[in-house]
Amino acid sequence: MIYLAKLKIYESKGKDGFKDAAECLEKLHEEVPNEPSYIMQLIPYLDVSTDTQKIESLFSTLFSLELDSSLKERAFRMRSQLRSEIQQWEGALEDLNSLLDLNEEWVYYKNRAEVKEALSDIKGAIKDLSKAMKTLGENNIELSLQRGELLLKAKAYD
Repeated sequence: MIYLAKLKIYESKGKDGFKDAAECLEKLHEEVPNEPSYIMQLIPYLDVSTDTQKIESLFSTLFSLELDSSLKERAFRMRSQLRSEIQQWEGALEDLNSLLDLNEEWVYYKNRAEVKEALSDIKGAIKDLSKAMKTLGENNIELSLQRGELLLKAKAYD
């Protein structure tokens, strides 16, 4: 309980309490290693460029736990963003596929299209952007522009 109280204090300090908040979360995770909320709070405090192994280990622990669907969705979203950030495209694609199995949100199709483009799957990216537009249910200038640029790359001028 002391670490929870300290965590709140350090978080209220913003950037000045960043290091101390991370240490509190590390301690909380050590004390209660199977608590999903501590794991999910700890991950953003870690440096993706130096702590990749630790982050993947934390996600493995997280996904081994019984998570409700909203927590599972949040965890897949976090991991897909981190994997995209470090250009682990195949892993990001797997996570986005899992996200879309849980919830067909337009933004997940959009994100998957970006990953497919990075993997040179232009046709798949175009299909995903079309699904995003259909799921959104309205004309979206950003998505239309993005899809148009991909159609140009694919030389689908018609």
